[in-house]
Amino acid sequence: MENKKDLHSPQGKMGRRLASGGAWVLLSRLIVAATQVITLGLLARLLSVEDMGVYFIIANFVIIGSTFVQFGLPQVVVKRLAETLEEGHRENVRKILQSALTIAIFFALVSFLVLSLGGGDWVALTVFDSPAMAGVGIWVALWLVLQAIQRSVGESFRGLHDIKMAALFAGSFSGIVTALILFLVNVGAGSATLEYAMWISVGAISASLCYALFKLHKKVGILGLGNRELYQPLVILAVPIFFASLGNIILMRADVWMLGMFVADQQVALYGAAARIVTILGTPLLIAVAITSPMIAQLNRRGDKESLQKLVQVVPSIISLPSIIVIVIILVAGENLLELIYGDAFYKGAYPVLVTLTIGQILCLLCGVSIQALLMMDHQKTVLVITSICTLLAVSASLAVVDQWGIEGVAVAFASGIALQAILCMVMCRIKLGLNVYFTPFAVLQLKTVLSAMKARGRGRERQGPDR
Repeated sequence: MENKKDLHSPQGKMGRRLASGGAWVLLSRLIVAATQVITLGLLARLLSVEDMGVYFIIANFVIIGSTFVQFGLPQVVVKRLAETLEEGHRENVRKILQSALTIAIFFALVSFLVLSLGGGDWVALTVFDSPAMAGVGIWVALWLVLQAIQRSVGESFRGLHDIKMAALFAGSFSGIVTALILFLVNVGAGSATLEYAMWISVGAISASLCYALFKLHKKVGILGLGNRELYQPLVILAVPIFFASLGNIILMRADVWMLGMFVADQQVALYGAAARIVTILGTPLLIAVAITSPMIAQLNRRGDKESLQKLVQVVPSIISLPSIIVIVIILVAGENLLELIYGDAFYKGAYPVLVTLTIGQILCLLCGVSIQALLMMDHQKTVLVITSICTLLAVSASLAVVDQWGIEGVAVAFASGIALQAILCMVMCRIKLGLNVYFTPFAVLQLKTVLSAMKARGRGRERQGPDR
């Protein structure tokens, strides 16, 4: 393994890495967004409205469930690898990766056993009262655990500053495979069952995971159980991140879950159709998080506050600018957009939900990468407290209004909860970190300064040599 490619990007290349990494992440997220739109449109044409509603419930269950199974390890991997490379301890990289992946696979296997031996049926029949979901339970379990492992493997590349591979395995690979197969099914058969849709989803994520593991092993060498002495420190570090991430994903996704318990599948289909479009609207923020996460940890370890400030404000602001165009399109022509994507006038009924959720997403974009900055700079408990409060408020409000106001009331409750979380985290970034992370329209004027400053600091550190 000694002749493998260098794991460590040399100091002084952060500005260059920001530009090249940003390009790869941008391309990846655009592919993910495009394949999501194509996939949703094809599924809406292949499945009945009732099956489409069940599919939305399953997709949200997979997202929330896989976050639970991940146990905060993807963020831990990014943080620990970035810090280890910054400290120059390259020999520890393989041990950290092997240990983290061993823990991730263990959690995944246990979760699969729980779901396949009755847990999945209990959720489908007792929580959602959905025999259709129970009928594809084994495929739901497989999709969930494979998604969890895939996230940990993909984020390993990000921690190693291989943004190209991290971007590829952040959904673009599996998204392309899924969209391509669904297109062929649509051309050949013209219709499909829910079970067939599950087969396609599991097959796509399996192919993506196998290729990701192959590339990661070729790069680092991941065979082995790692260092058992690292298990406990990694788990301890993951615990607050796990609860914060779980609370955050519940806040983002539990709305469809709740509707699955209280309203008809057709109404769930309407809400899910709007929610998925708004999720795509959040792509710029996901790009900003993907680019800045390892750099936040690295600059924080270095103590470079000036570069940190510029990074967490300028990069997200620039990346979020294109969202303005999409927001205008949604607000002006949302009904036509829904019909165009889903191929049925029935989905025009989701327009009020689409507008409400879009307003909540706008506020999130304005607050920048506040949540990720707190997580990467050792304030996981702050995120946990804020997220727990906002989730409790959103869920309580939804339960209070769902009977009378239906999907529109739930949309208002969760959009408000999500926006409140982002605002509070933005404020805490200022109070605890001394950083301004809010959106600024003048950020584009500062991008050249950011890149030049990072390169200059890097050249200075190269001349001085390591601090050890």
